[in-house]
Amino acid sequence: MEDEPQPPPVPGPLPLVRNERDILRLALEVAARCGDPNPELIEHITGTREAVTKTTGSWVYGDEPSYLIAMRGRFSARRRRPPIVKLPEAGNQFVSYPGQVLVVEIESGRVTDSGSSPDYPDLASVGPVVIDYQGSA
Repeated sequence: MEDEPQPPPVPGPLPLVRNERDILRLALEVAARCGDPNPELIEHITGTREAVTKTTGSWVYGDEPSYLIAMRGRFSARRRRPPIVKLPEAGNQFVSYPGQVLVVEIESGRVTDSGSSPDYPDLASVGPVVIDYQGSA
């Protein structure tokens, strides 16, 4: 009898962002969890939750001061599917994408929103853009 494959262990909680210096640590942790430990670019902006989420095409109402952290790289995630659909084992169970974003509420330091996209958000539409990391090309 063969052992059944086990899912990878669930990673622990994400680090809190207590100040802007913590943004890079959080972003690199998320990038690694999403399959790219050396992303091309990590940037952030500061604004209200509503303003920063609007740049992603999503729109979360809220006036909480927040950071939007945007990453460009080669990320991947398990393909979402309805629970009743079973893909064949040979099927592509992962999807790749070049953009990953995180929204962090400044007061709590916790990630409130996250997502992936083929499009990179227009950070400059909210305010000054801070480059936190630029990988080697």
